[in-house]
Amino acid sequence: WSRIDIEDIMLMHSSRDQGKIGNGLVDMAAKYLGVPDWKGPVWEMVNHENQRRKKMRQPMTATLADIPFPVVAEMNGKDVYYTMRLYDYFRKELPPRKVYADLLIPATKALAQVELNGLGADRRYHEAIHGAVEKKMWELLTAMRYHPAVRGVEAAQVGPPIFSPTSPIHLEHLLIETDITVNSKTDKAAVNVNGVVVQRSKLDKTMLVELAEVHPVWKAVKAYRDYANLISKFIRPYGEHIAADGRIHCRYNVCKVEASGFESGADQSGGADSGRLAALDPALHNLKKEPILQIMFRPKDGYAAAIHDYGHGEPRIAGWFSQCPNLIKACMEGDLYKAMAAIIWKTRQEIVTDGQRDLAKIGVLAGVLYEEGVENFSQRNKIPRHEAENFFRMARRMFPELVEFKHMIVEAARNG
Repeated sequence: WSRIDIEDIMLMHSSRDQGKIGNGLVDMAAKYLGVPDWKGPVWEMVNHENQRRKKMRQPMTATLADIPFPVVAEMNGKDVYYTMRLYDYFRKELPPRKVYADLLIPATKALAQVELNGLGADRRYHEAIHGAVEKKMWELLTAMRYHPAVRGVEAAQVGPPIFSPTSPIHLEHLLIETDITVNSKTDKAAVNVNGVVVQRSKLDKTMLVELAEVHPVWKAVKAYRDYANLISKFIRPYGEHIAADGRIHCRYNVCKVEASGFESGADQSGGADSGRLAALDPALHNLKKEPILQIMFRPKDGYAAAIHDYGHGEPRIAGWFSQCPNLIKACMEGDLYKAMAAIIWKTRQEIVTDGQRDLAKIGVLAGVLYEEGVENFSQRNKIPRHEAENFFRMARRMFPELVEFKHMIVEAARNG
């Protein structure tokens, strides 16, 4: 431990029990020290004060500053006390580990510097692309409203009075107005579009892509929704977080915090659901490969910006280290995920469906390497549970070395 100049009990705990319990202070104190929630009652006082202000028609801006000082001081004192007790417990119970000492702590230091430096952003360019995308959305919506099918939706007087490409009820009626029939069965829907049959569980993103290829109105609907997604998930959040220095200082998190009690509603840092590194405020790690977005970020004078893409990094690295013949073979093909699907379903790549490719892309790593639960995988990919179970079974049978490698890594991490 002497070579580590900073300590973090959340990272200490995450390196041992990642994903098994929240890394929040209250959760850890409850599990390891048997301590009841000491923060919840204080935050209940804050909520009570906000409710009082609401009745008085005053702004609901109460914070800890509005709570008697002795109460807040006691809560902060317990924070420090239980943090030190947990630190002592982890040092005795958990031996020094490479994951913690050689990976998480150095990563924390590096990411703290990245947060401080931030990423330069062109505010004027951001405002320009925001306006340009909104203009395209308006043009698409205006053009759609002249189409007889959209007029039929508005005449039906269901949902909003003006056609909205994001309204589920409007899209259901648009299927009818464009003569597209959906025949629901037990767990799938057969969509017949001009003789083209598409099997899907619901009107989802994949179906919209296929509908856009055979009908002009649905092509416009998809384009509108793509632009709306671009604004809500990327353009607007990026603009809201450009600081006074013209840079975006997002927060990087290397462990997941799933706090309970008061912490679930407080401003808590948390990594991705899988426990991987994530960025918050805004989520820069999800930056789309859209030139109009990438151009917004500008390097400091004297520096250059570079864009790096690992190109299927996770499956390639997993294939190399596990020396899994089937995964290595797939990595040598032009379309990695189509090759993986062909191996799983024992078929030729040219007849692999988009649905099979999508499952291979998401499922091999999630189900085999990260061991995502069947129920969660089923819901996330909108497929029946028995299909998810069958996919996991086939994938693990075709990539057994990957399963073995994963177990070896877990044991190595647990044993230091």
